[in-house]
Formats: sequence, C-alpha cells, structure tokens
Amino acid sequence: MLNSWPLAKDLQVLVEIVHSGSFSAAAATLGQTPAFV
Repeated sequence: MLNSWPLAKDLQVLVEIVHSGSFSAAAATLGQTPAFV
C-alpha cells in the first residue's frame, strides 16, 4: 500500500498540464512559475 497519496494541488497541476498542452501554459494559468510546475 502507498504511504502517501498525491495532494489535490499536485493533481490540479497535472490536469492543467494535460489540458493546456504545455508546462509554461499550465504555469501561467495556475499563476505559478514554470519551475514550480
């Protein structure tokens, strides 16, 4: 069994990357830096 599950914020970032098609676009949408994403 897994000791830690992904945080909701982590899943939100992943969904936004897939939705936008790029890390840079996801970062802009989420108001974060590309390094964060």
